[in-house]
Amino acid sequence: MATPKIVADLETQLATSLAIGGTSFTLSSGVDDDGTALPDGKYYFTIDNGTSQKEYVVGTLATGTSVTSVSNVTRQGTESSGVDRAHRVGASVIMTDFLTYKNYIDETTVAGAADADTATKGVLESGTTAEIDADTATGSTGAELAVTPDKLVLSKYGTRLPTADEKTFLTAIEQNTVPPQVVPFTASGTWTKDAGLKYITVEGVGGGGGGGTSTSSTKTGGSGGGYFRKLILASALGATETVTIGAAGLEGATGTNGGATTFGAHCTGNGGTGGNTAVAAGGTATGGDINIQGQASSEAISDGNQSSTSYDGGIGGSSMLGHGGVWGTSPASGYGAGGSGGSTDSRGIGSGTNGTAGIVIVTEYYS
Repeated sequence: MATPKIVADLETQLATSLAIGGTSFTLSSGVDDDGTALPDGKYYFTIDNGTSQKEYVVGTLATGTSVTSVSNVTRQGTESSGVDRAHRVGASVIMTDFLTYKNYIDETTVAGAADADTATKGVLESGTTAEIDADTATGSTGAELAVTPDKLVLSKYGTRLPTADEKTFLTAIEQNTVPPQVVPFTASGTWTKDAGLKYITVEGVGGGGGGGTSTSSTKTGGSGGGYFRKLILASALGATETVTIGAAGLEGATGTNGGATTFGAHCTGNGGTGGNTAVAAGGTATGGDINIQGQASSEAISDGNQSSTSYDGGIGGSSMLGHGGVWGTSPASGYGAGGSGGSTDSRGIGSGTNGTAGIVIVTEYYS
């Protein structure tokens, strides 16, 4: 709505009559007491001041004396199209100060006042939910944003501000419109990159070594497979990546080694060593942001509760994702764990246990 013009000391007459409901009239003169022509624009007038026909009106002045879009205005400032009373030619017309200033103040308070900032008083803009969630400081008008009670919620950071690292991390998580997808591989295969992928984390472990047969104090369990974990950006991944799962080592007089687990050319988790005549070192890993060697196995030990020729089988080494077997009575569990050496006492005869195969777990993050 246009801001009304303010002109001091204007007094003139109607050059045309106004019937009830009329929406236009002409002034006898369009100049103020100093002889300055009124600029085109919106004005408030009092017609027939001091008579029983007194009426407040508002209209748009154009071409000097023609007033159009005329509305009646109550003392409270309510406008309705057309005049409520008839007015003759020659009726007095003066400016109406109180309505002019009321309208001016109403409009400037809402739309024309200066925007506020942290140092200046002025207009504030109510923040929308989207603006508040985005930590926006100013709104579409340039004014600083105010938070209304309906949008005032407990900060996701509690009663303190977030650190820079927390804010970066949380912003990244909030921008993921698709929940992370977990793709496990327990057998060799092919991983395929889908549209919209941002990055993955991949972890895996090599196969655990098989346990040795405990016929003397030097026989051991198998060791655990090596573990890797790596974050890889989508741009660094091929359309497909070959996944190889390391096989479990088998028990025997000399247990076999576990197989290597690989994710493309990015990461490798080597298998654990099979049980033999010495403690078996755990499998190593390469290529990951984190590489953890599997646990070494233990050799067989003499059973003091039995004869001098009785032995408890060596304990299998654990991996990051599995537990080694124990004494031939408790087999390896999970992924990449070493088998136990066989016992030659009442707990079991001769044979050790197999290790467990490896695994690859791919967690996919999308935009």
